[in-house]
Amino acid sequence: MDKKHFISLTLLFLLTFSVFSTAAFAKDYSIPSIDMDLFPQSDGTLHVKEVIHYSFTGTYNGIYRDIPISGNQQLKNIKVSAQGAYAEPTVSYSGGMERIKIYLYSNSQKTTPITDKDVTVTIEYDFLHGIKFYNDVAELQYEMVGTQWDKDIGAVNANIHLKSSSGVQYWLNPPYFAENSSWSGNTLNVVGKTVPSGDFFELRMVIPKSQFAANPTNGVIINQDGLSQIEKIQNDYQNELNFKSTLYSVLAVLFLLACFIPLLIYFRYGREPKISYQAEYERDVPTDDLPAVVNAISGKGLGKKIGEPDMDGFRATIMDLIDRKHLLIQDIPQTLEKDKDRSVSLKVNEEKNLDELTNFEYDTITILKKFEEDGVINLDNLKNDLKDRNLAQSFKESYGIGEVI
Repeated sequence: MDKKHFISLTLLFLLTFSVFSTAAFAKDYSIPSIDMDLFPQSDGTLHVKEVIHYSFTGTYNGIYRDIPISGNQQLKNIKVSAQGAYAEPTVSYSGGMERIKIYLYSNSQKTTPITDKDVTVTIEYDFLHGIKFYNDVAELQYEMVGTQWDKDIGAVNANIHLKSSSGVQYWLNPPYFAENSSWSGNTLNVVGKTVPSGDFFELRMVIPKSQFAANPTNGVIINQDGLSQIEKIQNDYQNELNFKSTLYSVLAVLFLLACFIPLLIYFRYGREPKISYQAEYERDVPTDDLPAVVNAISGKGLGKKIGEPDMDGFRATIMDLIDRKHLLIQDIPQTLEKDKDRSVSLKVNEEKNLDELTNFEYDTITILKKFEEDGVINLDNLKNDLKDRNLAQSFKESYGIGEVI
């Protein structure tokens, strides 16, 4: 087998192994919906029928349903059935939860767990001591979806069957999970939206006591009026929801404003303001006069003679001539290689017309050319030459200034 075939077979094996491994370990389930019917009985018992729709991907042994109970509450007459699988239930109690564990099998011998199936599980039970009986009303408070579910519930459809809808009040908590609710005769139909895992969706209902027996043995008797208290609890709960909704809206607006505040600050303070000031800008030279003229009429020191330029004027004139290209900053020619590392040189631009210069500017170039060597004016050499007293005096007289530095 050549190298190319070996590599191809290896890659094919790895790809096949990866595909089958992914398929083998792809395991998940969802709960598209729950349908339930609630039947309050005259003795205070609540008969519950739940139809839970599961969709399994992969192999599963079964499911469990946790129902919270407290005090002397009990679940009686539990019945379990399934469509799409064979069911075997067990019931246990732990930590305030009645757990109904339902094993699901693909065969009637109940030896093979389900794989990649849609299964509908029906659970029926009697819930004792769940309905409260006050002096004035009866209260049914039931979590259609509790916080114990591990998966989102895609939809909730509930029917509450009463003897009469007259005098009944109900609330759905929290209300934002309720899609719709309406009466169909004496049955209240509730349609709920998706309830995320960890959230709850409950029914709270006030029912006239006339729909129950005078002594409801399977209910909770509370010797006080309950309607006003229940209404207050619901009003407080709704006010809390409204406050949170308003708070979240305000925070959202503040967040958006916080995003725009830097932009507003930039437009308000960060940009250079537009002005109608058309005068010459402050950093520009305030006059068109030559540097020597400006130097002649100004300067520092008590010994400065008005009308005569000094050394500052001479330097400024050189800079001005460089700016106007009459003088060029030049590299040191090879013949002056010994000075290359320590000198700056100038060269008179012969292409420029000297006739356009003033007398002072012409004199400046004439003086500099006296120190020219091979067409180059070495400023360091100029400085060294001027250390000679006689040469400095000659420079002073040629330029007409009172000091040489």
